[in-house]
Amino acid sequence: MPSLAPPAPDGWIESPFRTKGVLYLGTQTFFAENVTGGLRTVQAELPEGRLRDFIGQRFLPGSLYEVMVVPTLIEAEARALGQPLDRYLTFRTRWQAKRDIGGVYRLLLKLTSPELVAARLPKVVVQMFNFATTTHRDLGDKHVQLEVRGVPQALAAWLEVGFKVYVETALTLAGARHPELSLMRQEASGSREGFPLVTLQGDVRWS
Repeated sequence: MPSLAPPAPDGWIESPFRTKGVLYLGTQTFFAENVTGGLRTVQAELPEGRLRDFIGQRFLPGSLYEVMVVPTLIEAEARALGQPLDRYLTFRTRWQAKRDIGGVYRLLLKLTSPELVAARLPKVVVQMFNFATTTHRDLGDKHVQLEVRGVPQALAAWLEVGFKVYVETALTLAGARHPELSLMRQEASGSREGFPLVTLQGDVRWS
C-alpha cells in the first residue's frame, strides 16, 4: 500500500471533512488495551505539533473532528507496532469492526439477512462522517453492488479497507458464507474546496 499521509510538516491538515470522535476513541482504546505504553507509542512517532496533541485529547463520541489527519495517524500507528502499513490497517480495522458490529452497530443493522446488511451497512458507516453518500443495487443471487460517492481521494485507500472489513464481518454475523467485497474501481468525481473527490464502486457476493 502506498503512503497515505498528506505532505504537511507536522502531519496536520485543515479541511472541510469531519468524522465523529468515536473514531479516535477507538484508536485510544486499541492502544490502551493492546500496546505497552499505550497511545504514547503513537505520539512518539509523530512530529511535534498540533497532531501529537490532537490525538491525545479527550474526544466526545458524537462531536465532529478533522478527518484528513487519519492517514498520517495510521502510518504512525503502524510504525508504533512495527508492522507494514497494509497489514496493520487490516488488523486494526478487524479489531474495531468486531467491537462495533457486535455492539451498537448490531442494533442499527438489525442483522436479519445478508441482503439487508449488505444494503444497510454502508449507510450506517458513512453516518460517522460529514461527507459521502451511498447507494446500492440488489442484483439477486447473493450479489449486491455498492457505490460510495464524495470520498476525499486521500482517504480512499483507508475507506476501501474499512468498507471491506466491516461488510464482510457483518455479513458473517448475519449468516452469510464466504462473504467478499471486491472494490472494482475508483472514479474521479470533482473536488470540494480544492480536495479531489472519488466515487468507490464495489461488488458484494456471498454463498
